[in-house]
Amino acid sequence: MSRFCGARVCGWLLAGITSVLYAAAPAAPVPARAAHELDAAIAAMGGTKVLRGIERVHLEARVYRRLLAQSERPEGPWVPEFSRVDQRADFVDGGVQTTTTDDNWRPPYEVAVADGVA
Repeated sequence: MSRFCGARVCGWLLAGITSVLYAAAPAAPVPARAAHELDAAIAAMGGTKVLRGIERVHLEARVYRRLLAQSERPEGPWVPEFSRVDQRADFVDGGVQTTTTDDNWRPPYEVAVADGVA
């Protein structure tokens, strides 16, 4: 299993976990409860040491969207868009590469980020 780490990566991971927990939380979250939920999520993933030991992450996704603005009528049927996303993040060297392929009309495109520059 690939591993990544660095304060920046763990920060992004924790930010993502926090965002998910915040979105699912009641309207008036209690800070102590949020800290408890975050600690529980980190523990469920093996603890801080394991998360900090991750060096690389690879994400593959298949995306389906309905293009309401490009469709003939707002009530549908809508124009469908199918996409594939391949994203690799290297937390050791600090780079991210994202390749998106649309199965409809656009050619594949790629974005690479290294040292904060795209």
